[in-house]
Amino acid sequence: MRERDQHFSSGNYPEDPTGVRCSQFVCFVIVAIPLAATLFTALKHWQRNKGGALSPESSKINYGKNTRNHVRLCFSRHCLERLLQMLCLQNTSKGVLSTASSIPGGAYSSLYGIRVLSLLWIICGHLAKLTIQNSLETLKSNRLYVISYSGPVFLAVDTFLLMGGLLSARTLLNFIKRADGEMNATLVARYLLNRIKRTQPLNIFIMCLAIGLSSLFSLQPHQFLGTGCKKYWWANVLLVNNLIGNHICIPWTWYISLDFQFYATTPLLLFFYKLNLRVFTVVSGALLLLTTTVGAVLPALLQMPVFSPLPIEKKEVYYMYYYSSPFTRYGPFLIGIITGIYMTTKTDRLIKQRWQAAVGWFCSLSLMALLVEMAYILKDTPSYPSIPHALYQGLHRTLWTCAVSWIIVACEEGYGGFIKSFLCCGIWIPLSNISLACYLIHPLLILLYNGAQVTPFIYTDLNFMYLFFGCVVSTVLISYLLTVLIERPYFFKLT
Repeated sequence: MRERDQHFSSGNYPEDPTGVRCSQFVCFVIVAIPLAATLFTALKHWQRNKGGALSPESSKINYGKNTRNHVRLCFSRHCLERLLQMLCLQNTSKGVLSTASSIPGGAYSSLYGIRVLSLLWIICGHLAKLTIQNSLETLKSNRLYVISYSGPVFLAVDTFLLMGGLLSARTLLNFIKRADGEMNATLVARYLLNRIKRTQPLNIFIMCLAIGLSSLFSLQPHQFLGTGCKKYWWANVLLVNNLIGNHICIPWTWYISLDFQFYATTPLLLFFYKLNLRVFTVVSGALLLLTTTVGAVLPALLQMPVFSPLPIEKKEVYYMYYYSSPFTRYGPFLIGIITGIYMTTKTDRLIKQRWQAAVGWFCSLSLMALLVEMAYILKDTPSYPSIPHALYQGLHRTLWTCAVSWIIVACEEGYGGFIKSFLCCGIWIPLSNISLACYLIHPLLILLYNGAQVTPFIYTDLNFMYLFFGCVVSTVLISYLLTVLIERPYFFKLT
């Protein structure tokens, strides 16, 4: 006990043992509820098979696909049993590893491949940033510099925002369609509640898990697990942690907050779309112009780099006012909303001739290659307001997401060719099903690995490749458990 107290007071671990114990208790509760439901359901099933005396109502245990999706709001014993059935692992594990698309007709199948490839890019970027930054000089002289340095990973984040906007528009339009074309406050509240249930249980669990593990493992030099989480844990719960600066609890969860903030704007934009198409066009154009202008002017005035490491004193300004700011990130989500509206409501194809598809693919792939190359050309921090840097910072997100949107539309309209076959491959679907857990857990695994090392990491191609694949495999295995144990049990729909 004395040794444990010395650990807390030594500065290597958080100085708030009460907060650590509270976090561990929250983790225990979140996990215990589905496990208790699993045990209850197994006992009920065993009693039924043994011919136990059960009422006709309570003996009806169904593990079909619809069981997880709907729970009626009532307080009877039967409803409690149904709720426990929703939470049990026998139900939540179904379909996670399936290679069949969950969308009727196999629509949007290209999103599975795009999501997983973007996730792998992000994992590679976090691995490079958190593990091998002390070997940057070795990296720059290395043959595989582009791969090992992970490139402009922020483009993968913009891709996720694009997909988020597309799926948010599709989801809300389907809600409106089932409500006979009317959008009211109840419908919007249900739409937002579904998003909260989708992300927050796992988000809060990861936050509490990281704080709890900090009492057992050294996660230095990442002090956010100490003072950051002690003071600003509430920002993660309220989904505003991307707005509070550099003292953020669990830094990589800024995306979850940003994503929900953007989701909350979808009903307003669809309201304008339903009201008048011209009004929607003007509002969307103004928002796109605003986010592009802010994204160009701020980096120019503050002399921010594209993606190279910053001095410590500038990091807070960079992340708060540019990297995680909703004002500079909204463009990709807006383009996703526009793409989602088109794909959900279209009555005719956008691409009618093969030459149109050929020109579109050439422009799209060329633009993506140019944006990646320009990130390396402009990687150094400017010593004065730089017009090339400002133009890239302001335009790259919009241009990148337009190119990715073209790929999605071309694949959906039958002009994807071998790229569509690759992106729609069934192997991507189970990985896509656990992508949220993969995103949230992989930085913690990297930090735990770093904290366990007794010598600095020395970069070589083989070392990095081995570390990357090891990180991916361990992330996938743990993410599957987190998905069936936490994410899916709490994502049931109330009717």
